[in-house]
Amino acid sequence: MSWRTWAVLALHRLNRTQEARAIAEEDLRLAHQWGAPRALGRAQRVAGLLRDDTTQQLSLLHQAITTLQHSTARLEQANALADYGAALRLTGHRIDARPPLRQALDLAARCSATPLADFALTELTAAGGRPRQTALTGPDALTPSERRIAELAATGATNRQIAQDLYVTPKTVEVHLSAAYRKLGITTRTQLPGLVSS
Repeated sequence: MSWRTWAVLALHRLNRTQEARAIAEEDLRLAHQWGAPRALGRAQRVAGLLRDDTTQQLSLLHQAITTLQHSTARLEQANALADYGAALRLTGHRIDARPPLRQALDLAARCSATPLADFALTELTAAGGRPRQTALTGPDALTPSERRIAELAATGATNRQIAQDLYVTPKTVEVHLSAAYRKLGITTRTQLPGLVSS
């Protein structure tokens, strides 16, 4: 991680904002020259946090999300999403703040970044969100019904057999499996074994 990021954040906490801004702007300039998504996204996020102008702040934080979206820097992306969502909430855009905060919560949970997940959850709750779980994707995102049906499907049971075993309609099985596929990022039941435990 860039030393400048830590210096900027430390100076900002010490209320040495002018020094923090100078280093943040230098970091942003150097990151643009370097061009690496992780460094650029981090620099955009940190520079955005120090902007007094709300429009500029939101713009830089959104740029950070866009820059990091297709990179492998998931933790940086989670930070950018959380900071963007928090900034939206603080400027009165509570409904608009919820999607990035939910994404930040999901990514932070998958990265085992507990303090960041706690921050995103606190902001999401303050924005009026009612998260039932921290994960939006992966096995941890499955509801108990989705997990049970996916586990049965992973053993080779047909939708009709699952419906009979659980005393539900085949349509209910289909709906739960579709939701499970979406959360697991798969398209067929042959991909289920190994993703859900039996």
